[in-house]
Amino acid sequence: MNSGLMQTLTFLQSKNDEQHKMLLCHLTMWLGRTLGGTLVAENDRFPSELAADFKTVLTALYKSPSELYMRANSETMALLRWIRQFADAKKSMEKTS
Repeated sequence: MNSGLMQTLTFLQSKNDEQHKMLLCHLTMWLGRTLGGTLVAENDRFPSELAADFKTVLTALYKSPSELYMRANSETMALLRWIRQFADAKKSMEKTS
């Protein structure tokens, strides 16, 4: 929550466990789904959901104007809040069963 978006994606990429890789995949696909096709720089567009991976998303974020970067950050934070709520609900259901 306190790190920047690119730093967080880089951290997730550096980890070698399945949970971090899965979260990275969800985040990059989500960014591709919500921002895919958006103009990033002259003749460059944000990768689509199918083309979104660590490298393509990080490159697009690096080239993005600040407004698009802030939108990507907001979209990511919204998804992370949802994932956290889902994980908490699942954890509490597992405790009751």
